[in-house]
Amino acid sequence: MPSPKKDYLGLFGSIVRAGFLGEGLRFQRSNYALKPMLLGKYDVLRSILSPGSEFERLVKDLPRDFKSVAKTELYRKSSGWIEKGEKDRKFKEILVREKPFIVPILSKQTVGIDTSGESDGTYICIACLCDAKCGYAFLDRHLQLPKAKEPVELKWAKLNRDYRKKVMENLQILFQMSASAILIIKTNALVGREEKLTDVFVKLIDGCFSGYKHNEGEARAKLRSRFFELTDDVQIHCDSDFTPLTTPVIVHQLVKTLSGGRPFTPLHVVLKSEASHPIQLSDIICGAVKSLIQEDKESELGFKQISFNKKLKGKSKDAKVFVWENQARDPGVESRKPLARTLPPLEAP
Repeated sequence: MPSPKKDYLGLFGSIVRAGFLGEGLRFQRSNYALKPMLLGKYDVLRSILSPGSEFERLVKDLPRDFKSVAKTELYRKSSGWIEKGEKDRKFKEILVREKPFIVPILSKQTVGIDTSGESDGTYICIACLCDAKCGYAFLDRHLQLPKAKEPVELKWAKLNRDYRKKVMENLQILFQMSASAILIIKTNALVGREEKLTDVFVKLIDGCFSGYKHNEGEARAKLRSRFFELTDDVQIHCDSDFTPLTTPVIVHQLVKTLSGGRPFTPLHVVLKSEASHPIQLSDIICGAVKSLIQEDKESELGFKQISFNKKLKGKSKDAKVFVWENQARDPGVESRKPLARTLPPLEAP
């Protein structure tokens, strides 16, 4: 018979998932209609006399020995529930403003590619997502963002000022639960270009990582390896924003350029944006980060601007590059071979 600790770990995981998604939970012949919520790490340990919600009623009904076991396991730094939940890809801990929350792990590593235009150029977003389904559920069920009608999907351009403000206020949470790394390229090279679109795209990607051998070559090589690790042999969803180039070509060129000559495997997912959580999530991220950059506030969310190695044709053609990396441990990535640590760093040309 399973030990009480193992049974209670499963119960805790069920509470995390049902609470986050706002689903019903059945426990000891009682049903609890939970509403979408972010579960604080120690919320199940609360003492509640008069429940004010279905979640509080559930916590009040939890057995005393569950809370006793939970208190030990949640405070345990090694081999506790959090570590086991991450290892089994059931849930993970995120830190938002120094406060710990527990969120379910709902999907594997993916990549979303999307763009957002403005009067003087284009923003390209390459979002390496550790859990796109979790991020989508947060936008859909927690923030209750309205969807565009044709097609039915989350779209930054269709959000009014109030909903955009709500997204901006919750970006840190969204990033922590759903993203591993984000690359934003602001460029005017896609409009009135002076060379083939394939060459422009490759130069935009390569310019983020090359040409800095003497001052920051090792750092750029590591960054390139990091993004290669997050895109190689990973399902990549791409919106059709690069006409006449097809999305399979964009995916192929992205992974090939990041590989720096190593063997690579591009995995293009044939889905339209309305059927793709990664595309819709990257659309929201791209629009929100564009607003931050326009207001010179991107550093408040941890984005760093890095210099761009210009190889584009045309004196006026250039780009600005912004990078965000999740500093937390990512179980979705650690399950893969850590390329950045097992392969020697690439020398920037």
